Amino acid sequence: VLSEITRLGSSLEAPFMGSLQIQQKILSLKYRELAEKGLNLPPLHETEYRVFSQNGEDGIIAFLFSLVGTEHKRFFEIGIQTGAECNSANLAINDSWDGWFVEGNPAMAKVAVRYYSSHPNTWTRDIRVIESFVTKENVNLLIEEQGIAGRVEFFSLDIDGVDWWIWKEMKAISPRIVTVEYNASFGPDLVVTVPYKPGFQRHREHPSGIYHGASLRAFIRLGQEKGYRFVGCNSTGSNAFFVRNDLAGDVLPAVAVEQGYRPSSYRNKRMSPEKQLALLQELPLVSV
Repeated sequence: VLSEITRLGSSLEAPFMGSLQIQQKILSLKYRELAEKGLNLPPLHETEYRVFSQNGEDGIIAFLFSLVGTEHKRFFEIGIQTGAECNSANLAINDSWDGWFVEGNPAMAKVAVRYYSSHPNTWTRDIRVIESFVTKENVNLLIEEQGIAGRVEFFSLDIDGVDWWIWKEMKAISPRIVTVEYNASFGPDLVVTVPYKPGFQRHREHPSGIYHGASLRAFIRLGQEKGYRFVGCNSTGSNAFFVRNDLAGDVLPAVAVEQGYRPSSYRNKRMSPEKQLALLQELPLVSV
């Protein structure tokens, strides 16, 4: 089974190849088969494949849902840019999910509206693109206004800003799986976030662009407070994955930071991890 999973996973890189949906479903069934037989599951980073996600998040998301299942098949994602490359796009386009995309940039939100309203796989689904700059003050109201409180199974957050504060404040939904972008430049040890500022934009706050978000440990601690366990990161060091404790059981054990943390493969090409950390420690931070 593992060898077949490896073969299937490596073939899911082309977004418009024939029978893509069928191959993804087969792969998910193979993961479920391993779990039901009590056999070893692959580590999170080995389940990666990219269809519409920026990196290998599509594969990880499919892997996790193959183990915890779905009921409503609804997603809520904050920070999608044009929507053509984000964590929920594959769910919407290839797995018949309904969902709500939120984007704060008006021009990008308009592109996303055109994309999903005209795509042959989504124009008949309940796919909404909401133009809104999300803050901790409006995140719950935004969810309640859409009538989806308590009915979302996947939540993705990537705004390169005050992400930690928004997830902390979000109480209107309790998804099965949560994906947040952590700031790998903080390293594996700090438990910090940038201070809260409603209009936070990282390049305005510091020209480096690396001053934003929160450390992995900060997100893990917050996840524990909200009833989630950390199950790993993607291999490029950008997204952390959390599963609700009541669903994870023994199949998806909590992963220690030392085991799950991944450095940013992109940033480390232009600045050493030591320089990134030193730069951030000179700027205002909040220990959480």
